Amino acid sequence: MSFRFRRVGFPVARSSWRARTGWSWSVTSGVFPPLKDSAVVTAPDPTEHVRTVLRGLSGKTIGGVTYAAAMPAFADQLTDDEVAAVLSHERTSWGNQAPPVKPENVLARRH
Repeated sequence: MSFRFRRVGFPVARSSWRARTGWSWSVTSGVFPPLKDSAVVTAPDPTEHVRTVLRGLSGKTIGGVTYAAAMPAFADQLTDDEVAAVLSHERTSWGNQAPPVKPENVLARRH
């Protein structure tokens, strides 16, 4: 992953996600799903990961746990570059080793 994605992705994730979701870097059991080793975050194809960030998600059961908190939609708050940077940061942090997301991947899922 390029330095640009880390330089942009981490601060955007920290400020945007925390401000809109109350999410922190630590796992809040039963409230927000973990990003480490997540099947969506680590999938080779980022489609579901991109779609979740753009459109939001709530009430999904993952690994037998239904998460109470809703993931708000960020399509109107973040640019394609910012979404790609955040997702690339998530996909390559905490031991995750998924391919980075390109802004073109985000643009293709906006419509």
